[in-house]
Amino acid sequence: MTVSGPGTPEPRPATPGASSVEQLRKEGNELFKCGDYGGALAAYTQALGLDATPQDQAVLHRNRAACHLKLEDYDKAETEASKAIEKDGGDVKALYRRSQALEKLGRLDQAVLDLQRCVSLEPKNKVFQEALRNIGGQIQEKVRYMSSTDAKVEQMFQILLDPEEKGTEKKQKASQNLVVLAREDAGAEKIFRSNGVQLLQRLLDMGETDLMLAALRTLVGICSEHQSRTVATLSILGTRRVVSILGVESQAVSLAACHLLQVMFDALKEGVKKGFRGKEGAIIVGEWKQVWGLLDVTVMEGMGLSQPGQFFGDQTCSCRLFGIRFGDIILL
Repeated sequence: MTVSGPGTPEPRPATPGASSVEQLRKEGNELFKCGDYGGALAAYTQALGLDATPQDQAVLHRNRAACHLKLEDYDKAETEASKAIEKDGGDVKALYRRSQALEKLGRLDQAVLDLQRCVSLEPKNKVFQEALRNIGGQIQEKVRYMSSTDAKVEQMFQILLDPEEKGTEKKQKASQNLVVLAREDAGAEKIFRSNGVQLLQRLLDMGETDLMLAALRTLVGICSEHQSRTVATLSILGTRRVVSILGVESQAVSLAACHLLQVMFDALKEGVKKGFRGKEGAIIVGEWKQVWGLLDVTVMEGMGLSQPGQFFGDQTCSCRLFGIRFGDIILL
């Protein structure tokens, strides 16, 4: 089988007495060709709701994956391609589309596996060969980047933790560079794996406003949309320690701590929504409950309320005071 234009939904020859599934699939293909990816997606979705055969379902799922790629919804593209692959492990189009989604999601190691499978199925396909070379180059560049940042991260922390550098321009630049590095997932991972959370804890304990801000903003990068790093961060810092920062005199530090808590809630909330099971799920749910309980007790007692629970009875009030979407958590 030779694949031509892997980004285009696969047409199938019409057969006599074509079903509604076939008609909707063809309609979706025409809409896709016209650039109406939302309309095509709707047609494929409607067809899936009918009595589609397993073969039809595989085609519809990989076509939905193509739509999501065009719409730049890469999580859904991966999901749809995976559903097609579940129906047929040798579905080369679905494998290629999943590799495209994984590449966009930054999961290059997984994208390579799908592309290698594509090349093994169609060794003469130049599209797959070029895509595999491109991914390989990206992985090599990532390795070089990660290696070069090792020394940089160590140097930044040395400057920030050096008492003789207090108030210097060098220290200010190091703190800014650390925050910028943490905004990229690769940089955040490098900081995390370089004993970063423990070192950031030391910056928080120094009590200097600028250093505390840098530490909190770096922690935001480490925890953002990453459940396992968030759980590990809470385990190292302690939830009570994180919540207590809300009560510091500096408004900027308090707001930065509030932002960090929101990011942590969002990361943990996704774990609860996805219904994780086993030890990982237990940890996520447990940490989420622990943070919630500490906010309810520690923060509210600091505000002089006789019963901590009375504050969280007004979700709107909590949102206004802290800017954290507690209402989302309550509704889980």
